Amino acid sequence: MDYDHSLKELKAITGVTDETLQQIGSSARESSKEFGLAATDQLKSYQIILSKLGPELANKPEALAGMGHSVSILAKTMGGD
Repeated sequence: MDYDHSLKELKAITGVTDETLQQIGSSARESSKEFGLAATDQLKSYQIILSKLGPELANKPEALAGMGHSVSILAKTMGGD
């Protein structure tokens, strides 16, 4: 339920299509498995990235996923601090 809510928030912020939203959601799930996080945590990272760089970035799900991956690596190396 939290995952769906996070996806709806992301769609409201970005206005992306359902297909693009599913790509973003899939990359969040893949990244969450890799880093041992909840997919909702990854979606929150995406929201923060989009708030800083602009919602247009959501139209490039691969770029957003790459940035989210880098954020997760940084968070892990910093011990979540």
